[in-house]
Amino acid sequence: MAINWDGFTNSVKSYLKSRSAPNYQAAAKFIALQYDVSVRSGGEMLANNFVIKPNTSVLQTMIELSFMRGYTKQQGYYDSLELIAKGLTLYWMGATMAQVYPPPGTIAVLSNWVVSPGTATSILTVPTMSFDNWTDMFVIMAKGQLLSMTGMMVALIPTSFGPMPIVLQWTGYR
Repeated sequence: MAINWDGFTNSVKSYLKSRSAPNYQAAAKFIALQYDVSVRSGGEMLANNFVIKPNTSVLQTMIELSFMRGYTKQQGYYDSLELIAKGLTLYWMGATMAQVYPPPGTIAVLSNWVVSPGTATSILTVPTMSFDNWTDMFVIMAKGQLLSMTGMMVALIPTSFGPMPIVLQWTGYR
């Protein structure tokens, strides 16, 4: 499975353009929820297990702070996505992954977790950036961060002595 970025992009752009959010907190909550739903449609690159216990509330808070910073900036460039980049990293910090799909050559997964949440590189924006451009920049930043994250998995391999645990490292989430 791969992350449904088209669904995320279309949903967020439509919501932001409709201006139906009563305040920036509601918009931040919607974006964080859409991100959470979207990344759960993907999986780590070793066995395609998805995230089950991330930190969505911190991502929402960082999006709120980014919006607050944007409201105070009237002209020139500013790093509106800097705080969101930090929020993406914190979303994955210590996240627990599903143990549904064993990687090739193994028979079961005992544990699976994020070791390093990767690095999200923020992008300079202008206060008048369109919702379409802002959403596209968010997705570019999130994709880069997901490719740089790493994790560990303890799985069982079959042997002539019975199943034995093995520690595997994975890199990237798609």
